[in-house]
Amino acid sequence: MCKTEKSTVWDTRSSHTILEAIVEWGFELNEHDDCVVNKIIKRKQCTITWHMDDLKISHADKMLWKTL
Repeated sequence: MCKTEKSTVWDTRSSHTILEAIVEWGFELNEHDDCVVNKIIKRKQCTITWHMDDLKISHADKMLWKTL
């Protein structure tokens, strides 16, 4: 499980809820891959990717994930 600053609790059984939360935060689904979302934050692209129980957040600001 992962608890974010927005107090959303995630686990592998609630992947649909996770996607809904990410979209509510302003991320857009990638049209080529259903496991990728993107959002421009601080004039740089933030990408979240996932596969099974792995999650990766990438952005030029390495500490950005703490504010999501």
